[in-house]
Amino acid sequence: MNHHLSRRKLLAWATVPLAASVTRLPLFAADTVTSREERIERLMATARNEGPLTLYHLMPPPDVEPIVELYQQRYGLEIEAWKSTGESIIQRVFAETRAGRQRFDILQMSAATQMAFEAGALQEIEPGLDIMLPDATEADHGHWFSTHSAVFAFGYNTNLLQPDQLPSTLEDLADPFWSGKVAFNQGSNAAWIATVYEGLGETRAEAFFTAMAGNEIKVRKGYTLMSNLLAAGEFACTPQAMIKMMENLKQAGAPVDYIPLPPVIALRQVWSLARQSRRPAAATLFFELLAHEGERVFVENNYTSPFVDALDASGNLPLMYADFSTESAENARAWRSRYAQFLRNGLGRCEAVPSETASTLKIN
Repeated sequence: MNHHLSRRKLLAWATVPLAASVTRLPLFAADTVTSREERIERLMATARNEGPLTLYHLMPPPDVEPIVELYQQRYGLEIEAWKSTGESIIQRVFAETRAGRQRFDILQMSAATQMAFEAGALQEIEPGLDIMLPDATEADHGHWFSTHSAVFAFGYNTNLLQPDQLPSTLEDLADPFWSGKVAFNQGSNAAWIATVYEGLGETRAEAFFTAMAGNEIKVRKGYTLMSNLLAAGEFACTPQAMIKMMENLKQAGAPVDYIPLPPVIALRQVWSLARQSRRPAAATLFFELLAHEGERVFVENNYTSPFVDALDASGNLPLMYADFSTESAENARAWRSRYAQFLRNGLGRCEAVPSETASTLKIN
């Protein structure tokens, strides 16, 4: 496998624009104002009276700041952004929705957005500003769309593993050689484990996780912490390294690298709109900006374009996009339970262990 070619292909982004055709936001439809520029001016005038747009997101703040700053500079409007874990965001969204007082306007998450949708917390997005989103980026029901994806790879510390020691498949990690060397995230990871089962098939996946649990594994909470600890040498590798984080660490001079191991799992990062949003004009302007420039902004920050389908020219390692249905009320509990059982079997107890060594290298 040509890992360098695979990496270049993965980080490349297509030139297909996110904006192409026309939909309508009834309040500012084209039959009442003749040009897009005039519609934007009217939206801006209305948005100034709506107050700051509120965004809940799970991306590291430095990753979301470029699009927030671009919005504020272009329209002269404010955004209040709150960053937390997926679990915390969903809990707050549920509480606000049940109380009938949603504070958030925009929600940025991944597969767990499915739970917000099923809870009736979201409304269909109708941008209305000469925007038609391609099928590759938009949910069938129209309640969210994607500007970028986070992709998992096998990340490793180059001081602890040599090139001739690297695995060729995910299943290689079940070998006793890897005992005590491999780390996993403590989060729920329903989408990740479900996609591994889909990629390997039930029999192979069950055999892999059973054998892997027979090794000593490391468990740490959060992809950012896990990446920093990998760079600090607390463990040798993880199959749950996010390529964006590995690239940032490499650029900072950390001793890390990564290779794709099938199934190469991608999580679409999606944006949705609160059902009770009281700032429709400000939200429309934000989605307009995302649709026109979101892909560029996030791909420049080492995320993956939603249009990338394969890792190499031969197509031998296609991306497997996690199905959001794994986070549905019907499926999520079973997948989370399966992942938690794997961690318990491999570790004996789930722990989240911060380390002072992580302070030596920080990533965004």
